[in-house]
Amino acid sequence: MEPAAKRDSIRGVGRAASDGTFEFVPAIRRCLARLDPGAALIGIERLAGGVSANVASVDFRTASDSVERVVFRQHPDDSFKEHGVSIVAKEFEVMTAVHAAGLAVPYPLTFDDAEGGGSGLPSMLIEWIDGTTELAADDVAVAMDQMADFLVQLHTVGRAAVDGISLESIEDPCVAIGQLLPETEAGARVRSAAELCRLPASSDLQVLLHGDYWPGNVMWRDGRLVAVLDWEDTCLGDPMADVATARVELCCRSGDEAMERFTAAYLAKSMASTNSLVTWELYVSSAALASMHRWNLTPDDELRRRRTTESFFNDAAARLP
Repeated sequence: MEPAAKRDSIRGVGRAASDGTFEFVPAIRRCLARLDPGAALIGIERLAGGVSANVASVDFRTASDSVERVVFRQHPDDSFKEHGVSIVAKEFEVMTAVHAAGLAVPYPLTFDDAEGGGSGLPSMLIEWIDGTTELAADDVAVAMDQMADFLVQLHTVGRAAVDGISLESIEDPCVAIGQLLPETEAGARVRSAAELCRLPASSDLQVLLHGDYWPGNVMWRDGRLVAVLDWEDTCLGDPMADVATARVELCCRSGDEAMERFTAAYLAKSMASTNSLVTWELYVSSAALASMHRWNLTPDDELRRRRTTESFFNDAAARLP
């Protein structure tokens, strides 16, 4: 469910598309058969923007002869993120639970976890929601408040809501950061602090985390938050992990003022401790720097984001005790 402004051109299902859309057809047909055995596929439209999943809009005619649109989402392999076929089942279950809790999450319709081998890949169909991940300049300030409100709501969803879903705890940033640090003066300082166990420890609080909460996963319509996407990285852990991810990405996309407004709005309504925020900022920014070359960015955009992220990392390193 990527922004409408980023869609590729419509692809017919009867001819191969140069962008690989035609390759989705068998998986889409399998998912449609699960959703509506009498459905007939009409058209597919590749949606741009995703890195770890293939995404497309799907138009089909139902058994009752109405035309519907849904979103097809497929995890291509584990080369970008290490996970197994069960990832789509987890994503489906989490989205179902969070949607039921009243949060702005697309309703998941059906999934195919591709168990049994063969060439199938984990896939799912999700409710179509009109919107865009782009924000008008005049909407940014109020949007930060809405992003913060959503995250507070997510972090206060009771554990009972996801009872029975197999969710892992998020990694320990003090341990995992060692493999990600840049070879810079600031990186050396953080490495020394990590080795001496002087990074502020992650909170023992285990809330429900989105795992990849950034502007590219938030959809808007008329300045209103209408959906939060991509729940494959959902896990349990310190709420500052989500806050730090949002902060560095907001800094890159909208600047310091937007980042600080989001943070202030979140902290005004959350009881979470910020002691570990600097550690999570160092972790998520160093992870971004280590993986950014795989995000399919244009050279200019990657250079801009890399410079901003390096500055964010340096500022966080300077705040270490």
